[in-house]
Amino acid sequence: MEGDLPNLQAKAAANRLAARLEQLLEARTNRRDVYGEEGRLCGRKLVNAVAGDQQVFRRVTGEKEGLDVAVSLLVDCSGSMAGEEMVLARAVGYALAKALSKFESQGVALEVKGFNDRIYVVKEFHESFPSRNKVFSRLGASGGTAFQPTVIQSVKTLAVRRESRKIVLFVTDGDLGEEPAVLVNTLKTQGIETRGVLVGSADEVFFENAEIKHFGCAENADDIPSAVFKAMEKDFF
Repeated sequence: MEGDLPNLQAKAAANRLAARLEQLLEARTNRRDVYGEEGRLCGRKLVNAVAGDQQVFRRVTGEKEGLDVAVSLLVDCSGSMAGEEMVLARAVGYALAKALSKFESQGVALEVKGFNDRIYVVKEFHESFPSRNKVFSRLGASGGTAFQPTVIQSVKTLAVRRESRKIVLFVTDGDLGEEPAVLVNTLKTQGIETRGVLVGSADEVFFENAEIKHFGCAENADDIPSAVFKAMEKDFF
């Protein structure tokens, strides 16, 4: 599978995405409230004091909480992705992998696969992103869409992970085969969340039919940071 290396637009998108994620993570993981019998009085806890609860004072710790999430990033490489869609998909995959790799020490684990009739391993959970970034250049569009076998393989790798949250994130033009919602709902029963980035089209019906609620749309490289952030921001971490 052949293609161009991630271009400057893709790299710029990765940097902008990483910056936005850093802001999100700083807000959500930097501090946490701990309630006890000393500290600053918390107004919304006063009703508890009436009932005799002494844990009504708030103090903020400086401790960071681990994110504890495993992400399986799946990039659609089927024939319908030929042209600009594949260029965008490579850029989105590169941007996501580069951005998330910065948070490995905070509990983010990532694997990346491409799929059409076959499954192509871009990055395994144990591999570092810098050593695998050029593999994105070999993702090209051809063949059919092995949506179900790819998801099943990802479920197997996610199942043995110790992280408390597990997420499958698709990058696709929306053609996920017949009845994708059945498989997506099956993932839900196993505690696996599904999100996505739709490339080359703003037709949200694709993900709506698959019952994927959290997704963004990227019609060009400039859309990548906002599309990915939209797919990730709500309760992602």
